[in-house]
Amino acid sequence: MMKKTYLTILSSLSLAVLLPVSALASGSASLNLSPSSGSYRAGQTFNVNILADPGSERIDTVRAKLTFSPDVLEIKNFSVGSTFSYQAGANSFDNNEGTFSWGAGTPGGTTVSTTFGIITFLVKNEGTGVVSISNDSLALSAGENKFNGQGVSAEFSLLAAAVASAPPKATAKNTTPVLAENTQQIVQQSSESTAGGNQVESQIITKPSPQSFVAAMVGAISLGTAIRLGSVALIILIIIAMGMLLYRTRKDVSGVFKRIKK
Repeated sequence: MMKKTYLTILSSLSLAVLLPVSALASGSASLNLSPSSGSYRAGQTFNVNILADPGSERIDTVRAKLTFSPDVLEIKNFSVGSTFSYQAGANSFDNNEGTFSWGAGTPGGTTVSTTFGIITFLVKNEGTGVVSISNDSLALSAGENKFNGQGVSAEFSLLAAAVASAPPKATAKNTTPVLAENTQQIVQQSSESTAGGNQVESQIITKPSPQSFVAAMVGAISLGTAIRLGSVALIILIIIAMGMLLYRTRKDVSGVFKRIKK
């Protein structure tokens, strides 16, 4: 059974290469492209899926023939879908002519829609890129072409390459010292240039001016404390003055007594 299946696939692959059977197309199988439209920029790559839909048929071999716009598009890679594991001969694409032809088969055939393969395109220039399935593509079932012969197209809007944005401008910072009475105020102004204009941020740092030790002490003592300290100092001065007065009085009295004794 496996040998018969392999021979059937091999026969279909050979027919996919050699047989010009577009006039024999009489089935319901179809080939489609996804996505059918899109917008891309020069330098970008994008993928286009080739979808094989058997319709009411069982297909075992597909040869997809496509044309594309070579002035704006370039094929970078093609990968066959996992369902189609047998490769046909004469598979190729031409980026100068804008043509593509690829055939592959699946053991036992398939009755469900599946991905035949994925083409990766590079956008070369801006313009309109058209990718079309040719009506002489093949969808074989045991060597009989079941392709409905209807070609489909996808059209892509290709834009110019994106313009690189300018690097951000360097931030300029200016520091301006401003002196005020009894204090030193340093004003730091940071000017930043933006796309919409200039923004200025200011930060004020206040530093006390140098003062003498006495002035600092006086400034630190409250009025009530100063009065109390002054009172204590006055009492001390009075006591000292009274002591000196008593001492002089005692000395004078002693002198009087000495003269009397004589």
